Amino acid sequence: MLVLNGETFNLGDYDAASAEMQRFLSACSSSADPTIAGKTVSQWERDWTNRRPLTDNFSDLRESVGVYRAWFEGSIVYIGRATEWSNGGFRKRLRDYTRQGDGNRQSPAGQLMYLNREVITINVLVTGRDRDAAFAAHHLETILIAKYNPPWNIHGIDAEGR
Repeated sequence: MLVLNGETFNLGDYDAASAEMQRFLSACSSSADPTIAGKTVSQWERDWTNRRPLTDNFSDLRESVGVYRAWFEGSIVYIGRATEWSNGGFRKRLRDYTRQGDGNRQSPAGQLMYLNREVITINVLVTGRDRDAAFAAHHLETILIAKYNPPWNIHGIDAEGR
């Protein structure tokens, strides 16, 4: 559930086609700058880190949670979130895309991240190190996906990104 400017939305997983998501996107477009965890989206976006290779270790972020953006060929292609503050944070989430095995590559986006892991760069937006921060990351991710419309976040893409 997400509250935006006093209105409640039950979004569940990101599904661009759902009526509830369409209602949410409409509310976002009519809101100059939605607020999450006491900060506007514009304020949050000032905190993006410098881009790093996806193959980086990210050990400095093992207890931090938040949102990440994947860049490929100069464009944002995917927005995701890391929410397990007590189980590896960003480090665990981003390493899922680079290690052997297919645990995180059952979706086309996960497959694309793995296939392009050597050239993808990542920047992160840390929301904190606790349950509230994970909650904020979930909502921030939804708004940023709506804002940037990254191609690999779209349901129905194939493993070639189409």
